[in-house]
Formats: sequence, structure tokens, C-alpha cells
Amino acid sequence: MGFFLLMTLCFGFLAGTSWQDSLAWDEATAVVDGTVVEIFEPGLMVKGSGSVLVRYVAGGAEYEIEIGRDLGEHFLRLGDVLPIEYAAARPGRARAVWAVETARSDLGLWAVTAGLFAVLATASGAGYLVGQLQRGRQ
Repeated sequence: MGFFLLMTLCFGFLAGTSWQDSLAWDEATAVVDGTVVEIFEPGLMVKGSGSVLVRYVAGGAEYEIEIGRDLGEHFLRLGDVLPIEYAAARPGRARAVWAVETARSDLGLWAVTAGLFAVLATASGAGYLVGQLQRGRQ
């Protein structure tokens, strides 16, 4: 039962993170093209694909954001162009549109997996309680 509870928490956390990343912002946004200008490789002891620095122009000014290099279906390389969503009132607040799309597509998988483990945890807990009740009657 403990294993199923732990897996429920882990996949629930992933679902919550995907949900948070996929939420629409509560302010007006615009989308522009951004260009990968620098790649940051992960360290020797760090898992993952590293990150990239993306430069975009909004309102005549240049801005930069650092995002993960692996955006689900897109693995970014130097010079790649990608859509960047930014807050119209605060152009420095931005995110990759592809990251939002990936979070939205992952949300269902993580939520269903967390739900499955929650059902298994409930079933194993109920089985444990039934076993304890039967043992107590003997």
C-alpha cells in the first residue's frame, strides 16, 4: 500500500506541475519568434538535457529567457527559432509556447497514472483492512 501511495504522490506532483505550466496567464499576451543564442550543457553529475538562452524582441527591445533544452517533441539546438509567449504589459515575463503545449499534452497522462495508483492504493488498503478483520475474528 505504501508503494502505491508513494507513486500516487509522485505522479500527482507531475500532474500538478504540468497543470501549473499549462495554465493561461491572467493578463494579455502576445507571441513572437525567439532564437536560441546559447546552449548550457548539464554538468557531469546532473541529469537532463541542459538549457538554452532564447532571445526575442518585444516592443522594440531585446529580451532573453533561459528555458529547458528538451521541450517534449522539440530538442533545441543553436539557431533554432521557436514561438515565445510574453506578457504584453511586462515583456520580460515569457515562456516557450512549445513548453506549454507539452505540459498540456502530458497533463492527461500524469493525472490518469496518479489516479490509477490511487485506486490501487485504496484497493490494497481495503484488502489489508479485510485481512485484519478476518484475522481478528479467528
